Amino acid sequence: MAALVAGTVFLFFAISIGQLTKAMRMVEDRLSVLERSVVRIHIQQNNAVSSPSLPATTTSLPSTTAATAPASLTNLEAVSTKPVLSGNSGDAPVDTPAVSGNFLTEYLKKIPGGAIGNFDYGAFPKAGFNNGDPIPHNVLSPPIDAKGKFVFPANVKRVKIDIGLSWNAPNSDEWLTDYADMAVVGVEPSIYNIMSIFRLYYYKHHWDQPAKRRFFIIPTAVDDGEPRMATFYQGPGDGGTSSLNEFKSGSIRFSKKVPTVHLKEIIDAVPEDRFPYIEHIKTDTQGNDVKALRSAGESLMKRVVYYSAEPGEYEKNQYKTSHDGNQLKAFMAEAGFEMIKKDADAQWTFLNSRYRDHPDLAEMDFTCH
Repeated sequence: MAALVAGTVFLFFAISIGQLTKAMRMVEDRLSVLERSVVRIHIQQNNAVSSPSLPATTTSLPSTTAATAPASLTNLEAVSTKPVLSGNSGDAPVDTPAVSGNFLTEYLKKIPGGAIGNFDYGAFPKAGFNNGDPIPHNVLSPPIDAKGKFVFPANVKRVKIDIGLSWNAPNSDEWLTDYADMAVVGVEPSIYNIMSIFRLYYYKHHWDQPAKRRFFIIPTAVDDGEPRMATFYQGPGDGGTSSLNEFKSGSIRFSKKVPTVHLKEIIDAVPEDRFPYIEHIKTDTQGNDVKALRSAGESLMKRVVYYSAEPGEYEKNQYKTSHDGNQLKAFMAEAGFEMIKKDADAQWTFLNSRYRDHPDLAEMDFTCH
């Protein structure tokens, strides 16, 4: 009898906790909608200014190799201030092009000595990838067509890019769960984080079913300068502290060489005829975000609607090199982005002023944690 009572009480609390969790998620969703509404009001109030004045950049930004630096972001006249877009693919039928290669495999050909070994995921469920054998790096990365463009499932109508996934890709997972028509291209150089993510989401995000797969991971770092094999530092314990920037003090778990990619290469690989704009890019590169942004060149201004990053105030105390909040704001202002959300030392979110009047803006999502 006591066991029955205890079981009943446990079941009651389990149901209550489940209902509470569901209620909290509903409140969070409503707050997200309210948040976007407030931002839209802010945008509408500022619509009287067709092209906001951009403050002069007085803060020194991290240096870039001059010979390989992307086009200057000060040349704003070269970019239309009000792009004429037909909107992303919508409900129109999509002819999915044939897969002819893999983004990572082709990109590594550009890097002298560039190579990535297979990822050893250890004992995996028998139904998993090759019965637990190491997974080839190119299985993670997006497939490409003959033109070098990403091949997404036909039902995908919107795209986000998530740079710096940590051990559990929390933003990617939330976006993919909330939006059945969204694909996410993630970038993560840490083998430990990739192993963790693969184990967590192998079935949930359809790595076992390529035709349904909407989550891809490019196992590289994003940086400016010449594409190269760069030293990547993995911090002890926390999967969210690894960086191209060296730690000021304390031990590191390991360091290894990883290939670097320009953000422009990733943006430009999203087929523009099907996706004229990239809805949202989030970077979390532990103090390397401004360099990652610089590597996007004018593709950042032309195709990215929302951008989110940490300001770098914590990172500048942790790493030998890092941007800070002033440098991030100055760079985004120069690129024509205005800040619309500031979460203390957490995420800052910016809106590309060229898209403030876009008819799809009300439906776009910029949630980020």
